[in-house]
Amino acid sequence: MPIKNKFFSADSSGNLIIPAETAAGMGIKSGDQIKFSEKGSSLTLCLPMRLEKLYIEVTSKCNLNCRTCIRNVWDEAPGEMSEEVFKVILDGLNRFPILPEKIFFGGFSEPLSHPCIIDMISRVS
Repeated sequence: MPIKNKFFSADSSGNLIIPAETAAGMGIKSGDQIKFSEKGSSLTLCLPMRLEKLYIEVTSKCNLNCRTCIRNVWDEAPGEMSEEVFKVILDGLNRFPILPEKIFFGGFSEPLSHPCIIDMISRVS
Protein backbone atom coordinates (compact mmCIF):
# COMPACT_ATOMS: atom_id res chain seq x y z
CA MET A 1 0.00 0.00 0.00
CA PRO A 2 1.55 3.35 -1.01
CA ILE A 3 2.28 5.95 1.65
CA LYS A 4 -0.09 8.94 1.60
CA ASN A 5 1.48 12.08 3.03
CA LYS A 6 -1.12 14.30 4.66
CA PHE A 7 -0.96 17.04 7.27
CA PHE A 8 -2.50 17.59 10.69
CA SER A 9 -2.94 21.09 12.01
CA ALA A 10 -2.46 22.26 15.58
CA ASP A 11 -4.86 24.46 17.53
CA SER A 12 -3.76 27.29 19.84
CA SER A 13 -3.22 24.79 22.69
CA GLY A 14 -1.00 22.54 20.59
CA ASN A 15 -3.61 19.82 20.13
CA LEU A 16 -3.37 18.05 16.80
CA ILE A 17 -6.41 18.21 14.55
CA ILE A 18 -6.95 15.34 12.13
CA PRO A 19 -8.79 16.29 8.93
CA ALA A 20 -12.42 15.11 9.10
CA GLU A 21 -12.21 13.01 5.93
CA THR A 22 -9.09 11.25 7.22
CA ALA A 23 -10.70 10.56 10.59
CA ALA A 24 -13.86 9.20 8.97
CA GLY A 25 -11.85 6.98 6.63
CA MET A 26 -9.94 5.53 9.58
CA GLY A 27 -13.01 4.91 11.72
CA ILE A 28 -12.12 7.61 14.25
CA LYS A 29 -15.12 9.14 15.99
CA SER A 30 -15.45 12.17 18.25
CA GLY A 31 -14.19 11.36 21.74
CA ASP A 32 -12.07 8.37 20.64
CA GLN A 33 -8.67 8.06 22.25
CA ILE A 34 -5.96 7.25 19.75
CA LYS A 35 -2.85 5.55 21.08
CA PHE A 36 0.42 6.81 19.62
CA SER A 37 4.11 6.04 19.95
CA GLU A 38 6.96 8.51 19.85
CA LYS A 39 10.38 7.68 18.41
CA GLY A 40 12.74 10.55 17.81
CA SER A 41 10.93 13.02 15.61
CA SER A 42 8.31 10.48 14.50
CA LEU A 43 4.82 9.74 15.78
CA THR A 44 3.08 6.47 14.99
CA LEU A 45 -0.69 6.38 15.39
CA CYS A 46 -2.31 3.11 16.47
CA LEU A 47 -5.72 3.35 14.86
CA PRO A 48 -8.87 1.52 15.93
CA MET A 49 -9.14 -2.08 14.78
CA ARG A 50 -10.48 -2.22 11.25
CA LEU A 51 -11.56 -5.28 9.31
CA GLU A 52 -10.85 -4.90 5.58
CA LYS A 53 -12.29 -8.19 4.29
CA LEU A 54 -14.30 -11.02 5.77
CA TYR A 55 -14.38 -14.54 4.39
CA ILE A 56 -17.28 -16.71 5.53
CA GLU A 57 -17.38 -20.39 4.62
CA VAL A 58 -20.96 -21.40 5.38
CA THR A 59 -20.57 -25.00 4.23
CA SER A 60 -17.90 -27.52 3.39
CA LYS A 61 -20.22 -29.26 0.91
CA CYS A 62 -19.54 -29.14 -2.80
CA ASN A 63 -21.43 -30.47 -5.79
CA LEU A 64 -18.17 -31.20 -7.65
CA ASN A 65 -15.65 -33.98 -7.11
CA CYS A 66 -12.36 -32.56 -8.39
CA ARG A 67 -9.39 -34.95 -8.10
CA THR A 68 -7.03 -32.18 -6.98
CA CYS A 69 -9.33 -30.65 -4.34
CA ILE A 70 -7.93 -30.29 -0.83
CA ARG A 71 -11.25 -31.57 0.53
CA ASN A 72 -10.24 -35.07 -0.61
CA VAL A 73 -7.75 -35.37 2.28
CA TRP A 74 -10.04 -34.04 5.01
CA ASP A 75 -11.13 -36.48 7.70
CA GLU A 76 -14.33 -34.58 8.52
CA ALA A 77 -17.69 -35.14 6.91
CA PRO A 78 -19.10 -32.19 4.93
CA GLY A 79 -21.22 -29.89 7.05
CA GLU A 80 -22.98 -26.54 7.24
CA MET A 81 -22.61 -23.49 9.44
CA SER A 82 -25.35 -23.33 12.04
CA GLU A 83 -27.59 -20.32 12.62
CA GLU A 84 -25.98 -19.86 16.05
CA VAL A 85 -22.46 -19.59 14.60
CA PHE A 86 -23.63 -17.20 11.88
CA LYS A 87 -25.30 -15.01 14.53
CA VAL A 88 -22.00 -14.89 16.48
CA ILE A 89 -20.28 -13.66 13.30
CA LEU A 90 -22.93 -10.94 12.80
CA ASP A 91 -22.68 -9.88 16.44
CA GLY A 92 -18.90 -9.69 16.12
CA LEU A 93 -19.18 -7.52 13.01
CA ASN A 94 -21.20 -4.97 14.95
CA ARG A 95 -18.22 -4.41 17.26
CA PHE A 96 -16.12 -2.90 14.48
CA PRO A 97 -16.32 0.88 13.99
CA ILE A 98 -16.41 0.42 10.21
CA LEU A 99 -17.83 -2.65 8.49
CA PRO A 100 -15.60 -4.40 5.96
CA GLU A 101 -15.96 -3.26 2.37
CA LYS A 102 -15.88 -6.85 1.14
CA ILE A 103 -17.61 -9.89 2.57
CA PHE A 104 -16.95 -13.10 0.65
CA PHE A 105 -19.06 -16.22 1.01
CA GLY A 106 -16.98 -19.17 -0.13
CA GLY A 107 -13.82 -21.15 0.33
CA PHE A 108 -13.24 -24.81 -0.55
CA SER A 109 -16.94 -25.39 -1.04
CA GLU A 110 -20.09 -24.31 -2.85
CA PRO A 111 -21.83 -21.67 -0.68
CA LEU A 112 -25.02 -21.91 -2.75
CA SER A 113 -25.52 -25.43 -1.39
CA HIS A 114 -26.32 -23.99 2.06
CA PRO A 115 -30.13 -23.83 2.39
CA CYS A 116 -30.03 -20.39 4.09
CA ILE A 117 -27.40 -18.69 1.89
CA ILE A 118 -29.79 -16.08 0.43
CA ASP A 119 -30.94 -15.07 3.91
CA MET A 120 -27.33 -14.96 5.15
CA ILE A 121 -26.25 -12.69 2.30
CA SER A 122 -29.18 -10.34 2.88
CA ARG A 123 -28.38 -10.12 6.60
CA VAL A 124 -24.82 -8.90 6.00
CA SER A 125 -25.81 -6.46 3.24
